Amino acid sequence: MPQSRLPILLGRRHRAIAALVVLTVLWGSTFTVTELLCKRLDVHRAAHLPESLWRMHADGHPQFAPHADTTPLIYSALRFGLVTLLLGWFLRQRIRRLLNRRALGYGLVLGAVAGIGMILQTYGLQRTSPSVSAFLTALNVPFTALLIWIFWRTRPSLPLALGIGMAFVGVGVISLGPAEAGAVVRNELPLLGEMMTVACALLFAWHTILIDRYTKREDAMVLTWGMFAAMAVVSLVPLPLFAGGEALIRPGFWHDVGSDALLLGNLAYIVLLPTLLGFSLMMLYQREIEPSQAAVVYALEPLHATGISVAFGRESLEWWKVVGGALIVGGNLVAEILHPEARHARRQRRQQRQQRRHPSACAPHV
Repeated sequence: MPQSRLPILLGRRHRAIAALVVLTVLWGSTFTVTELLCKRLDVHRAAHLPESLWRMHADGHPQFAPHADTTPLIYSALRFGLVTLLLGWFLRQRIRRLLNRRALGYGLVLGAVAGIGMILQTYGLQRTSPSVSAFLTALNVPFTALLIWIFWRTRPSLPLALGIGMAFVGVGVISLGPAEAGAVVRNELPLLGEMMTVACALLFAWHTILIDRYTKREDAMVLTWGMFAAMAVVSLVPLPLFAGGEALIRPGFWHDVGSDALLLGNLAYIVLLPTLLGFSLMMLYQREIEPSQAAVVYALEPLHATGISVAFGRESLEWWKVVGGALIVGGNLVAEILHPEARHARRQRRQQRQQRRHPSACAPHV
């Protein structure tokens, strides 16, 4: 690589990492805000549905029967439907100029994978705490490395295997930790929320790899718009399969939603910052670094999520969350920082810095 280009490339890499760190802060806030939004939607849905479909939980919020639990779908449809309209308006000329069959197909695939992952994450969040959901979502880091190994025949190194083992032990500590006071108890399979979130992490890992491939072939913002549209459709399609869908066609339900200032304020925050700005940062900057490196940056998300949840009084910081979370984040970092390629890259950067500081010492003797 010519030495004159090195500062430019390093600057691009640093900007990409900084953008993704901002993204993890925004996404870390979504766990607490999403939980609040779903509870507000539950209240308004219960007011327009028969009591045979729901019961009042001990925490004072309605809890719907599994065959009528459509709140995560409604929330996702609202979130991604609104951002599709908003981004489509701002990018209308760019979309007309650059949207083609391949870009549309890429956007649909990205949206389907991310949309199903988001729905699983939201359903899982209803059955566990924000910090547990965030730390389990962080499993997308070792999952990304595993998928690259499986599909691209790249054998895992010893640090990668160690990191994966640490992450899964951390999952076990968090999943089997003591029940929280005030946690929602549902008559369902044990650890169903945790299993949904782990499945979500696997889909997010695949999404990370697809973004790296697709954004290098088509315009990133056009792909972002197509992805949002597909995520909204993925959320709407299953709705007719659930009971209680009639509430969605009642004007009173939407009047209640439109009159709820707390709900509208949090929805505006989710749409504008974590969704519109957050996903745009991911699509624009993730392609500047390797997928596995991006996944390690994403490991910061559960730390932000836990801090925000504790700061807002949603939960306390129990020892098993600290131990399990430290194992997951530590496993993520071990898998990447101690990886042979990462060590080789750091060694090269040190040599390049030495060359810039002492060029005469590195010049060939004649």
